[in-house]
Amino acid sequence: MCTQSTPSKELPAQQFTQYELQSDSIGTIDGVTIYDGGYSALTFDTKGNLLALNDRGPNLDAENHANKAAKRFPIPNYSPAISILSLDSMGVNINRTAPLLDTNGLPFIGLPIPTTDKNQHIEIALDADYQSLSKSDRGIDSEGLIAIESKLWIADEYAPSILEFDGTEGKYNSRFSPLTENAKKKLPKWLLQRQPNLGFEGLAYSNSYLYAALQGPLSPAGASPKTTLVRILRIDTKTGAVRHFIYSLDAVRRKIGDLAIHPDGRLLVLEHGYDRHDNWSAQVYAINLGSITFQTKSASAPERFSDDVSALLGGVLVAPKPLYLDLINAGYPSELKKPEGLAISPNGTLYIINDNDYGIDSPNSDGKAVATGMKSFLFVL
Repeated sequence: MCTQSTPSKELPAQQFTQYELQSDSIGTIDGVTIYDGGYSALTFDTKGNLLALNDRGPNLDAENHANKAAKRFPIPNYSPAISILSLDSMGVNINRTAPLLDTNGLPFIGLPIPTTDKNQHIEIALDADYQSLSKSDRGIDSEGLIAIESKLWIADEYAPSILEFDGTEGKYNSRFSPLTENAKKKLPKWLLQRQPNLGFEGLAYSNSYLYAALQGPLSPAGASPKTTLVRILRIDTKTGAVRHFIYSLDAVRRKIGDLAIHPDGRLLVLEHGYDRHDNWSAQVYAINLGSITFQTKSASAPERFSDDVSALLGGVLVAPKPLYLDLINAGYPSELKKPEGLAISPNGTLYIINDNDYGIDSPNSDGKAVATGMKSFLFVL
């Protein structure tokens, strides 16, 4: 079990201010209305704008229909986009910008990408009629966002990879990937051992370094099926050098939602999920990057250990993670199970946004849609 320190005195004691985001209808499936949303990343740009990013679009778990990892896509051509969020006396204003574009000016869409390596584990895609959909070279599952001057970096959960876009036109330039041969863009091949839907989930940026967190553990050969150990990468955007450290989730059924850099330089990690007693909670932890031992490679998979205690006993260093904020204690509603966007302003104001999964779910994992009534909210502290 991962030990946690008590909150420091600098933590805000007040409760979240909660703002509902407008969610327009964008379609239907099985007689159920699909609402826009799916916000999976937050960040501030260098102009002080608060930016939010949609994920790959409406999708429904369908592994029990396909007998393998599968998703049903009611709107296969859904294009994720970046929106500018602003607050006034009336609530949250959403200014949706143009979608992300490839080099030919075509929008990226949420369908899975083609598999080019035997180690990749990517879900198959089904349309509304449960027919197979072709994978797309323009596919992206956008889950993390950084905006620095004229550049955008977006974390893709599929490959996993990090795409770079022109910040003015929104056009694709290049990507950090485990599949590229470009030495300055190459990520470790062990990233291909990511579990379905547990690729890159959060991004942060500081002093020319990108920090990219996997949502959950990798699954290399010999890995513990119930490990809590997750890798967080540090990428030098100038040289391409990659390091990583080991982070331990509080329990097996928990995930990383997003990352952010505190004004004092600490790495904030948004974590949520269920403990061993089936209780749901969400926390933000603050990691002192100056005390971390970064690794260049792993001689053997740290995921062979079940948790931080067994890893430390086995000689694998795990990052200390002091508690920064307990979301439930600050008034976050426990029914919103997917807090997936985290940002912090230069003055320390914290922002969190939830992923509403477009108001649909398939609780039996058969692709059949049911309405959840879930809405999108912005929380400010």
